Amino acid sequence: MIFRKENRSESFQRQISSLRQQLQTETESQTDEFRHSESQDTSQFSASAREGRETADTSFSTSRPAETTGTTQIATAATMGSTPRGTWQTPDSNTSVIAGNAHWNGTLRTEGSLHVHGRADGELHATHDLYVAEGAQVDAGIFADNVVVAGLVRGTIEARTRLEVLPQGHVSGDVKAPKLVVHEGARLSGKLTMESGGAVQYSTSSQSTKSRRSGR
Repeated sequence: MIFRKENRSESFQRQISSLRQQLQTETESQTDEFRHSESQDTSQFSASAREGRETADTSFSTSRPAETTGTTQIATAATMGSTPRGTWQTPDSNTSVIAGNAHWNGTLRTEGSLHVHGRADGELHATHDLYVAEGAQVDAGIFADNVVVAGLVRGTIEARTRLEVLPQGHVSGDVKAPKLVVHEGARLSGKLTMESGGAVQYSTSSQSTKSRRSGR
């Protein structure tokens, strides 16, 4: 067995080396803790960012129905501001109708209103309104209080109060009415006579019709 005497210099070097190792170990431990805490902060930041994006997306999504509601309100306002349907467009129990698949030939008289959706030849007399629908063809004389034409009329029209020709309407013949409304796109050809309401006398009776014919 050999005993080796350790001098002070070696003992001092060994203490210094041990101290360095201890310091290095503590430094590495602190670095690991810092990295761990940094990763946690980054995760929290990522989660916050995701939540922020989700909140923004949610806010944007919930704002879309407001745009739809605005569009609906605008559409409703436009509908409310539009011109109301005329009374001649709403048939009642006193309205006679010539259907779209029907063909009338002769003289037709009614104390109410008359709607024509098919074909008619001869004479049509109505105490109130007479409406010629789009697609209808009338080769007849028309006598009524108010006449509205959206189809084709070839013949005489006598309106006691008003004649209106809609954009799809086509009138070819002699027209007599105190008031005339012709929409853009409508066609009107023939002789036009505009007189006051008192000068245009009309009745659905056969006697008045014969007297008008005899006076011609």
